[in-house]
Amino acid sequence: MLKRPEKRGLPGPRVRADNTCRAEHATTGTQTMADTRPLTQAFPFLGTGPVSTEPYTSPEFFELEKERIFRREWLNLARDEELPNPGDFVVREIEPCNASIILVRGEDRVVRAFHNICSHRGNKLVFAEKGTNSSFMCRYHGWTYGLDGALKLVTAQDKFFNLDRADCALPAVHCETWSGFIFVNLSQPRQSLREFLGGWADFATGYPFERGTAPAYMSYELKANWKIAVDAFQETYHLGYLHRKTMRNMYFTPQDHSGSFLSIDLYGPHRRYSVWANGDYKPPESATVEHLARRFGRNINAGATAGETPITDLCPGLNPTRAKNWCWENAFVFPNLVVTFTPEIWILSRFWPLAQDRTRWENITFYPKPKTASERFSREYGFCHLRDVAAEDVDTMEGTTKALLSGARKTMHLQDSEIGVRHLLHTVENYVRPKPGRAVAAE
Repeated sequence: MLKRPEKRGLPGPRVRADNTCRAEHATTGTQTMADTRPLTQAFPFLGTGPVSTEPYTSPEFFELEKERIFRREWLNLARDEELPNPGDFVVREIEPCNASIILVRGEDRVVRAFHNICSHRGNKLVFAEKGTNSSFMCRYHGWTYGLDGALKLVTAQDKFFNLDRADCALPAVHCETWSGFIFVNLSQPRQSLREFLGGWADFATGYPFERGTAPAYMSYELKANWKIAVDAFQETYHLGYLHRKTMRNMYFTPQDHSGSFLSIDLYGPHRRYSVWANGDYKPPESATVEHLARRFGRNINAGATAGETPITDLCPGLNPTRAKNWCWENAFVFPNLVVTFTPEIWILSRFWPLAQDRTRWENITFYPKPKTASERFSREYGFCHLRDVAAEDVDTMEGTTKALLSGARKTMHLQDSEIGVRHLLHTVENYVRPKPGRAVAAE
């Protein structure tokens, strides 16, 4: 059990009895240096020293990540809404495992996952990214499979030798769903999906994901290590500097650019943190379009309107400190899923390693369907704003990777609010080079 540190102007960490640690942080008032580092005090097993750059630069380390993380853990591939009816399918690529996966809803309405490979001579079975089929026919020689993966038709079967159709079904992949999130596991799972998510699922239970019926998509192929890409979403220290033009003072004040969290929880390999907004923020008079977007539509900082149920009543895990200036929650599911929760919209990001220094970033923003033209205008402005913020992140992700590959620095220095970066490196190291007795989240 963690010991509560001496209070010096900030709340100490609150530690739960389960595999969860929490630290809470004040964001106002005068603080000493000792006062401004409560997160590291809450998670002493993560350490405070410099961290190695090897996990970002080593090709050998990357090969171990592919085998010991991405081939063994639960990976999110889709949302339930993408497959509403029997026969609906999507194809997803898992590049670090050289795997192509078919997700399809069967006649029994169960979503199943199969390797995208014909049992005849190993041809890729489905080339479309999505669609609706009653069966899947290989375009090479016409072998046909049902929605349950069973081999239904072999052309010229009398020419084969003792062919056993039952042995030629599509190779099945473990597939489970939680709250509409469809996950697969390419190995024999050590635990169910719900067990794997643990306290993260408890935190997110009740959030109205189904409201996001109007998604908007961005996709990037980054010249960056996948962990460097994830790291951009695990701290707010950079908001007042990298995003000072796009975000202005939305999430910090002119006096404090430190980007402190309201609170953070670790759930084994997963985590979430609360972000505060500057309630006094107003766009400059010259930002005419932003003024219009905020006046006529809903935005990321908007709370519930009259007659609506507050989001924290639907999902009590959000804003656990019940801070009045709470804005959004960033939540990470190991190894590569980031979900951002706000009162109005939610954002999903998946980071797929393509190589040690390349990553495919999928970003989907789930909006409620606009009811008026002004709401549509506000949504489009908001999406363009997120695009501009992402462009700043992309430049930094790629620049960081290129600089680290020079080998000029062998370590990095992390401050207190970069605890998520430290936690990810700690977790990856625990998977890649496990040591007996090393804690994942709490001791």
